[in-house]
Amino acid sequence: MATDPPKEFYSISDAGAQHTYVGVRRAAQWAGFFLPHLRPGFSVLDCGCGVGSITLDLAEQVAPGQVVGIDVDESQLAVARQMAVERGLANVAFQQGNVYALTFEDGTFDAVLAHTLLIHLSDPLRALREIRRVLKPGGLAGISDDDWRTITFAPAHPLMEKIANLWTQVMRHNGGDPYYSRHLRALLLQAGFARTEGHAVAADYYATWKRRDDWHVFKRACSGILIWLS
Repeated sequence: MATDPPKEFYSISDAGAQHTYVGVRRAAQWAGFFLPHLRPGFSVLDCGCGVGSITLDLAEQVAPGQVVGIDVDESQLAVARQMAVERGLANVAFQQGNVYALTFEDGTFDAVLAHTLLIHLSDPLRALREIRRVLKPGGLAGISDDDWRTITFAPAHPLMEKIANLWTQVMRHNGGDPYYSRHLRALLLQAGFARTEGHAVAADYYATWKRRDDWHVFKRACSGILIWLS
């Protein structure tokens, strides 16, 4: 018997932080490993799409294919819909949804992206199984998450180290795992995926003058992995 999905908590819950930090992310930087495998006409699902900045880039790439972005936070989706209007994209839709219980039929999508989503979940395996369910035979999934043990600072500074340690504690308190992604291949096999291709990406860096004003110099690695259904 199926159990109710766990209740999760997104650690970046402040609306301002969502829009100014997450909302500036673009697909080329954060999901570049995923893009070469997409084709015009593909149907794509973006799980945990937030304010949709990456989702809209996917819609441009696969047009006239349809893209759906889902998130549990309706306030973020409202921003995403407005951004779609501003960019003139008619092949994308945003709806409230839960990755543990997707409302789509089996084999609906050619590709599914989950970018920095599973790291916040208490049961990533359950989410991966649901992602696999809605993929077509031979479909593609792209999973991308940080590994917070790869964080580096230059020059070293105890305050920055403390900030990073506090952030990982917050994530773990909220049910996520800031170190899970190094075990992603094993989870994918358990979820029933057949072939994997791993990527290590220096996805975020703070070495420009503007970024130094925010964080001084701060890097962390972000792993991306592509998986195919056999």
